[in-house]
Amino acid sequence: MIKDILSCKNIEGVTISGGEPFGQIDALFLLVKLLKENPNFNIIIFTGFLLQELQKLNNKMIRFIIQNCDVLIDGKFEISSQVNDPWRGSKNQTIHFLSLRYGIEDYKKAYENMHQEYFVKNGNGEYFVSGIPS
Repeated sequence: MIKDILSCKNIEGVTISGGEPFGQIDALFLLVKLLKENPNFNIIIFTGFLLQELQKLNNKMIRFIIQNCDVLIDGKFEISSQVNDPWRGSKNQTIHFLSLRYGIEDYKKAYENMHQEYFVKNGNGEYFVSGIPS
């Protein structure tokens, strides 16, 4: 999987989301470690845990993942607080910029361009819509 990801042209990184990525800590650690062998590759992780909860666990693998993650979006998705946002599913989620690779300006740019949809053809010749609908 790592070879496939790193061989993709014109991508700047990966977004890791649920299930719960930190529920599979060994696999998440290995994935982040191998991806970060390419220092120009970015990583965004969605988690239902709060950043403070993860830090309190004082786990070496979790600490490594957080140190090598560019953006962490924490908090459980709450359908009652759903929001039309490019990086969050619900209002209770917090965006943590953990490196200098991304910042509030990137978020603002994503917000301005968020209503883009794309028709994508998969390997079976089927089409599906990808992106964030308006």
